[in-house]
Amino acid sequence: MNQKDKWMRGIPYQGNKGQKAQQIMDILPGGKRLIDLFGGGGSISLFATQQDKWQQIIYNELNRDIYQMFTEFIINHNQIDLTAFAVPNRERFFDALKKTDRTLADNIILTCWSFSNDRRSFLWGKKNEIKILVSRALFFGDTGTKYDALYEEASKLTTIREKYAYYHKFRLERLQQLEQLEQLEVSNKDYADVQIGKDDVVYCDPPYGNSRDYKDVPEWNPERFHEWYMKCPAKDIYISEYTPLPDTEIVADLGNKHRFTATCKRKHELLLKVKK
Repeated sequence: MNQKDKWMRGIPYQGNKGQKAQQIMDILPGGKRLIDLFGGGGSISLFATQQDKWQQIIYNELNRDIYQMFTEFIINHNQIDLTAFAVPNRERFFDALKKTDRTLADNIILTCWSFSNDRRSFLWGKKNEIKILVSRALFFGDTGTKYDALYEEASKLTTIREKYAYYHKFRLERLQQLEQLEQLEVSNKDYADVQIGKDDVVYCDPPYGNSRDYKDVPEWNPERFHEWYMKCPAKDIYISEYTPLPDTEIVADLGNKHRFTATCKRKHELLLKVKK
């Protein structure tokens, strides 16, 4: 993916489909609306805005924290200085984890500083504290250690001219993105509460079977989900999973995930279609 297109990866979040999004786009049929029912980091919705296959894309995500970040960064274009979040801090991470009413900064920290973006496991173990120290020296040069020399060297990598050139290039690309995102709506609901019509194309990326529970959302109920999609009025319902679900057929094998699981085995991701 080109650097200018990486915004379509959306928010880094557990289960993000950024690596498979274009494959999925090529398979899903066109229609009036595409409903990304378990939107997560938003890669499916964002890739969909580039396809000219749907007049409208609906992004829905139940997790309020992820919905907040997607809305702030993608929809509202919040220009927060992410340099402040470049270096992990264990105490700050667990402070954010304890909160029930989190700020945008809390959610950035939990997402970017967690293992596999699961928002509950701190990215670095205590044996890796040296990496945090070096990162701090590289970005801020205030550790009081020999690694602060990295900051002086790193500051030479970019010039004011280069920054201005990048700024103008970024502005042009952002204007194009703003036009493309006009067709995108967002919602923060349980999947069963989203209004769906018979002509909508529905894509579902629910928690996979035997996967770890997602934080801050209710325990996943596969029976409830099966009952819902069998009653859903839409004719075209597609689901991402590792294994076939009841009343579905495999329409594509998307290949191995690009990262290892806890068992050190790569799993094949399937795209399923509901059969009624």
